[in-house]
Amino acid sequence: MHAESFKTMQSLSGTVSVHSVSSQLGYLAGGVADNINLPNEFLTAKSTYNVGKFKDAQIIYDSLIANPKSQLDGEIYWQILFDRGRIAETDGQLDVALDHYARAIDVVEQQRKTIGSDASKIGFVGDKQALYKSAVDVLIRLGQPDRAFEFVERGKSRALVDLLADRQNIAGSGNLADATATLKQLAELDRKFTYVGNAMGDKAQLRKVEVSTREQLRQAAPELASLVTVGASKAADIQAQLAPDQTLLEYYGQGDDLYVFTATRTAITAKKLDGRGLEADVRAFREAVAKVGSEAYRPLAKALYDRLIAPVPGALDRPRVIIVGHGPLHYLPWAALYDGQKFLVERAALTLLPSASVMQFLAARPSATAKSLLLLGNPDLGDANMDLPGAEAEARAIKGLWPDSTVLMRKAASKSALTKAGGLFRVIHVAAHGEFVGDQPLSSRLLLSPEGTDNGQLTAGDLYGMRLSADLVTLSACETGLGKVLSGDDVVGLTRGFLYAGANSIVASLWPVSDSETTFLMTAFYRKLKSLPKADALRQAQLDTRERYPHPFHWSAFQLTGQGR
Repeated sequence: MHAESFKTMQSLSGTVSVHSVSSQLGYLAGGVADNINLPNEFLTAKSTYNVGKFKDAQIIYDSLIANPKSQLDGEIYWQILFDRGRIAETDGQLDVALDHYARAIDVVEQQRKTIGSDASKIGFVGDKQALYKSAVDVLIRLGQPDRAFEFVERGKSRALVDLLADRQNIAGSGNLADATATLKQLAELDRKFTYVGNAMGDKAQLRKVEVSTREQLRQAAPELASLVTVGASKAADIQAQLAPDQTLLEYYGQGDDLYVFTATRTAITAKKLDGRGLEADVRAFREAVAKVGSEAYRPLAKALYDRLIAPVPGALDRPRVIIVGHGPLHYLPWAALYDGQKFLVERAALTLLPSASVMQFLAARPSATAKSLLLLGNPDLGDANMDLPGAEAEARAIKGLWPDSTVLMRKAASKSALTKAGGLFRVIHVAAHGEFVGDQPLSSRLLLSPEGTDNGQLTAGDLYGMRLSADLVTLSACETGLGKVLSGDDVVGLTRGFLYAGANSIVASLWPVSDSETTFLMTAFYRKLKSLPKADALRQAQLDTRERYPHPFHWSAFQLTGQGR
């Protein structure tokens, strides 16, 4: 636990001085009394640990771990296990440390709390990602990259459950309807467990019901469990989803440490990279790319390539690369990374994923066969300054390539039209204004035509009440690929919302691109899509666009998330 977190706990539960030296000696001699005051006992152990008396702290922690009543307060129990693991790691006992880290992670995941919860919830003032990182680091040192990879997937928690549970309009039928009730029940159980106090019997009963409820959620809606809950996919199951010509690169960072896992159908390897200043470097690169006409982006593109791709053995051995980012890497235009001779998009077809675990669910989804392509363009927002004639031209150009497509323009390009027709089309293309709302990520939106009392705004939150059957959704709008990266690497935005709504793949942009360049790229994309897989079609479209508009600002904003085939 960081010093700041420890000070928070002191302010909540009293200072460490509430325990005298004689009290500590009591622990060393006889263990923890049956009627424990767990927050204060934990603070005693923590203070002993913080002053470097690891052996004394170990005895206290072992006593707490041995007391079954400690296990009923998961908010503190996982931190006890975490600290005990760190003591073992300091002693070079990596197997013992790993055992405690794994048990602590199990407790965290059973709790189903959002990382970064209010500091008043004592057990969650610590940095949970530090716990996952410790487990990953030990497993790599033990030469077990497969298990480390599994913990990375578990560490990339999906806390959207807590947001979804409070929504009243989660729609659907069958299993999804069951999941709606289960989400609300899970949220209520979380609230009860937090405020039930120290009644051990009540807490034990609530924990039993909560575990059962989570299992109901997994059975009712496994897709939801993958996208918005902590999953525990096995490495072999993830590898089985990869094609022989695909390589998966999964990045995981904590502080200055950065790891990359390279997965193929036959092997998983891990490598530690330099994570120092990564967020600042990504920001600087994006700012440089935004300066059209300037070559200032090139040294930054080369530096990021040298940091993220060049050190990774076998990263580009196969023609298709799947990238699972972490933290600031979600905002990186990967296609524009530069090795000194070629851009990354010239070397491989790129696909992004929020986590590797979602692949099995995307692969199992049937796409709509009733109709081919739905085009929504230039919605009428009631303000001439908001008109998008370029978006309308773009939609009509694509219509020329796909004559059997359905076109909805101006007032017809409405939210209700998309909601009603979305489940019928294999491909959906939206050429409209988009807005990213960083402080309220579920409010990020597409601006479609209003109808009656409906303002036409399709928010990321709305997508969790929508059902699509689209193999591909293209969002040719401003900043539709952005999402809010929360603690624990939860990404909340339109892209993940469309994945949950039923889309297998989403093409979206990281920044606004002008009409002419976007129309050129999108027309090339849909022309290529007739004969190529999605990732290859986007790659070729980006390469074609680069020939006419060389600067990466014009072609590297668009990214494909989901299934690349």
